[in-house]
This record gives sequence, structure tokens and C-alpha cells, in this order.
Amino acid sequence: MATNSWQNLPQDPQFNKQRFKRKLLFYGFFGLVGIVIIGLGAYFFKTIDRSAQRLEQIKFSSDGMLTEAWLQKTIPLPWKEQLMEVDLAKIQREILQYSQVESVEIMREFPACITIHICEKKPCAKVLLSQKGKRKLLLIASDGELFVPIGYTRSIFASLPSISGLRKDLLEQKRIIKFEAIAQFIKQLQAEIPDIYDRISSLSLKQFDPFLEEKWWILELHLKGGLIAILPILNASEAFSKWKLIFKDLPQGQKAFLKKIDLSLTHPTLTF
Repeated sequence: MATNSWQNLPQDPQFNKQRFKRKLLFYGFFGLVGIVIIGLGAYFFKTIDRSAQRLEQIKFSSDGMLTEAWLQKTIPLPWKEQLMEVDLAKIQREILQYSQVESVEIMREFPACITIHICEKKPCAKVLLSQKGKRKLLLIASDGELFVPIGYTRSIFASLPSISGLRKDLLEQKRIIKFEAIAQFIKQLQAEIPDIYDRISSLSLKQFDPFLEEKWWILELHLKGGLIAILPILNASEAFSKWKLIFKDLPQGQKAFLKKIDLSLTHPTLTF
């Protein structure tokens, strides 16, 4: 006679299905957790492995004249240091020591590279200054800041107007006071009377006084051939229009003897 036990009792099929589902969910859950743990471990291992890579490449770009060859020659670069240990701030400080540089962006790029992008000051004029007994050619940005040129060609130097008559009282921490207005004047002159712009010998600040009201700001334009033009900075376009009318009506024979034209006054004056 068979012995009765709970194992021999008839089983409810519905109960068995539910039991199977619970087991399936149980093992499925722990299987999923295992996959996540393995994935996270692989990710962190890869991250640690990437961060331990040494610097092998530098991607350089600039919006001006500076080149990667200049960077390699001038700035001490931490080749073979681990990428995460490279002092980006130090490289940035080294680059910013050069007055031509406006700003620098430096980023790490895994696995073994840093990218460097330089924004440079854009010159609108040049000036020859005496420093420690030596004459030095500097460029002037549109905000009036003076900077030592790197990588500029002779043709670019020749295309920029030369500033003369720069007094010490016009300089403040290597910047020409209120030069933004002069830069705008130069830009307008080049756009509205390009043939006069091309004939500039020098642009004198001898009569420029930034401490007066703006309406009294004037410049002396010295042209090739000896003609001197005195022009207001503030209403430059109006003065340029008067210039065109005067030269249109002036007989050709008189133009050759014209020495000075003053357009800073209400009524222009001509000196022969």
C-alpha cells in the first residue's frame, strides 16, 4: 500500500504556472542585475584605462596668424604626461603671455589628445615706438591695445595705416585711450573713400584729445604727396561727403597745389 505524502497529493496546474513564473522573474531579475554590474565594471575599467593614456597629440587652430609650428616652438608642452594630469590652466597662461592672443580654449580629447583654439587680436593700424632706446613696430587692435606682431608678412604691414603723434598721455596700460572711435573712423574711410585710404602716409594723433567732448575729436591725415587733411572723428561720413564734393568741383590745376584741407570746421578751409 502506497504511503501518502504531500508530494503525492494532486497539484493544481494553475498553481504550478504561477510558481514557474515567479522563478522565471526571480532568475531574470538577478540575471539583469548581473548584466548591469558587468556593464558598469567594463565602463569604469575603460574610463580608468582611457584616463591613464599619455598625451600623444595636440590639435591646434587659430583665427589669425599663429600656427601649430609657433606653438610647438614657443610653448613648453607636456608630452607623455598622462592626459588627466596635463595642467591645462598652465598651458593657457603660457599662451596668454603673448600680447597678440585675445583668448585661449583648451580641452581634453580622449584617449590621448588636447585641442587648443586661439582667438587673436585683429590689427587696424600700426605704430613705431621707441622702447629702451630701440624703435619697435607694434600693431594696434580696434580697442586700442598695442601688441607685438607674430607671423605677419610685409604685405600686411604695408596695408595698415601708420599712427604718428602718439603722446604718453594717450597711453594707459599699453592701450590708446578712446581708440575705438579712431578704429571706426579708419573703417569708414576705407569703405567710403578707398582711394584716399590707400594714399595714407600716416594718421597723426597730434591734435587728438580724448579728454575733450567727442565733438572736438579730430585727426590729421597725412597723404602721400604731402596733402594734410584735418577731419572730425565723430561725423566722419559727413566730412567724407564734403571731401568728395570739394575734389569734384576743384579744378585739376589747383589740386596739385593744395597743401591742407580742414573739414573739422562748419565751413571747410583749403590752403594752397
